[in-house]
Amino acid sequence: MHYAENRNTYYKLKDEVLADWKKVPQLKEFTKYFSEQWLDGRYWRWQVFHTPVGYATTNNPCETFNAILKKYTGRRRYFMQRLLTVTITVIHDSLPQPPTPDTKIHPPTTATGIAAAAMIAKGRAAAYATQTPTLCRVKQLPKESTGDVQEMEELSAALDEKRWATPKHLEMSS
Repeated sequence: MHYAENRNTYYKLKDEVLADWKKVPQLKEFTKYFSEQWLDGRYWRWQVFHTPVGYATTNNPCETFNAILKKYTGRRRYFMQRLLTVTITVIHDSLPQPPTPDTKIHPPTTATGIAAAAMIAKGRAAAYATQTPTLCRVKQLPKESTGDVQEMEELSAALDEKRWATPKHLEMSS
């Protein structure tokens, strides 16, 4: 869902994932919480459509926006009149940015591919195949969680065998 290309894809994936999660008895309560808190709650705009596919950023695009505001204000507090002047400047300087099309996203460098393959081999990261043959998802794992990789692979396979693959099945191209 995090990397959905548009709203229709997001809603389709959301329905599929939640339906799959509800099939697992241990995930029923979590599914309800996750849906209410993160998908249908006030935080639903975080990240889904604000970052190009394949780019890792903060969990919240608002953090990037806040950093821009801090540059304009110099991290100082202003009285209302000056604050409104700075706000107007921010608005005039900002331009609407269209989403980055998939065709303009560059593949990772050879060094990045080698580093990712090494992390996967050492159990420091897990990689998952996607529906797009040229794209995979990589999740970095904490040092102490190498024993949890098998559990994560089994859960991923149980949730959706068509969309997920274990790191053993992935081929890294450099």
